[in-house]
Amino acid sequence: FNTRDEPHGAIQDWIRLHVIAGDANLIPTTTKLKIGLVKLGLHLLESEAAPVWEFADPVAAIQSLSRDAQHKFEIKLKSGQVTTAQDVLLTLCQAARQSGNLDDDLLWTVQTTERLVHELTADWDSFRRSVDWAAKLHVLDQYAADAGSDWGDPALQAVDLEYHNIDPSEGLYFALASMGEVDDLPDGWEAADQHALEHTRAWARGLAVERFGEFVETATWSHLTFKLPNRPSELIPLPPDLEVPHTLEACADVESFIATLKGAL
Repeated sequence: FNTRDEPHGAIQDWIRLHVIAGDANLIPTTTKLKIGLVKLGLHLLESEAAPVWEFADPVAAIQSLSRDAQHKFEIKLKSGQVTTAQDVLLTLCQAARQSGNLDDDLLWTVQTTERLVHELTADWDSFRRSVDWAAKLHVLDQYAADAGSDWGDPALQAVDLEYHNIDPSEGLYFALASMGEVDDLPDGWEAADQHALEHTRAWARGLAVERFGEFVETATWSHLTFKLPNRPSELIPLPPDLEVPHTLEACADVESFIATLKGAL
């Protein structure tokens, strides 16, 4: 976690918390769960139902958890006692169930978290289908066994990195997916994978690049910049609360596209 100077909302009202843990995840279940747990935490805070855990050193805890080859996942508390990541997750799930008012996404997050905590020790083959680090560990173990090598083999680092190669023709994750070794996309994700939510600034950016990419000079969270022949660059701000009209999709040329965007501001 860290803060960033580039906000996704109105800079006078919001500060951005940059959640980068798990940025290299590829299994859809892991990605959905990462986002879902953040939403779950916010739900518990808003409901004043969040359990209180006083970690001795949260940053050190994250580092030790990611390096725990024994899968104990212990966390030191300020009291001197020790808990586990599994206990923390289950406490969040219990608090969420008791708080009520769980929408479908939150309920999925709770149920999936509880399932994976159980499978971690009871059903490893099912667990590794849903969690990237476990899927990758399985590949590395198989490679080391087949090659007759150990964890000191530098080739394992190459295999480690190749798992996260996002080229579908080369990445090891995509090979696992094609063999049915990891979870499929959750229901409803097929369309979201290709199409942004309509009438949002993300939708406007996508349309601009797809239809008038030759005129797009820059495309960022906060603006689009167009460069038309024999004209200076034109920057169109994209505030987070921008409601893009449906008529944007019907624009036949870049000039009308720009005019429609400007008219929505």
